[in-house]
Amino acid sequence: MPRPKKGKIRVTSFSAPPSALRAKDREDVKYALGLSAEKDNEIAIINDIYSQIEKLLGFYKKASLISANSPGIADYKHELSSFERDISAYRKKLQRYPDWIRDSIDEHGGNLDLVEKTLANLGGASATAVSTYARKESRGRKTDQPRLELIKKSQMLFTKYSVKGKRKTTIAKVKLERKYAEEDFVKIVLKAAGITVPKTLRRILRRR
Repeated sequence: MPRPKKGKIRVTSFSAPPSALRAKDREDVKYALGLSAEKDNEIAIINDIYSQIEKLLGFYKKASLISANSPGIADYKHELSSFERDISAYRKKLQRYPDWIRDSIDEHGGNLDLVEKTLANLGGASATAVSTYARKESRGRKTDQPRLELIKKSQMLFTKYSVKGKRKTTIAKVKLERKYAEEDFVKIVLKAAGITVPKTLRRILRRR
């Protein structure tokens, strides 16, 4: 099983075809951002927003496939435990050979002592890895990173293009309205991606 690269999955690390927005989703996006498309420059901006969202949706779908096919903590724990057992069994098998076999191997360029030492190191490393993954597993499964990335990028689009997102104010009522508008926009993007809106969405949005 291939070892995944360290670090979080980034949906921008590969290319993916855009996923088209439905006409209703486009209208919802435009309304959520407070844009009317009554002027030529707004039409160009809105079309650019649609294009960016469609790219995000394409990235999300491809990243989700990669994430789903990548080995999880339980997979590592299971395979490493099997590896440790195989190493232990092979070490025991080597130890059963008589000295005259070992001497013959050494005389012909082999080094069973070095092999046994290497196997012992491999067994110790796999045992340590198993215990490490066991601790991670007890803390629960990691949150879906592609979905979090989609939410984060959607927030950035809202801040960049929304009328309310650009407004800087310290008025509590306006700030609250902006938060609700941002949440509505992210929900639209999630639904367009076919994602059930998580109950914890508001808490996820506030982490920023």
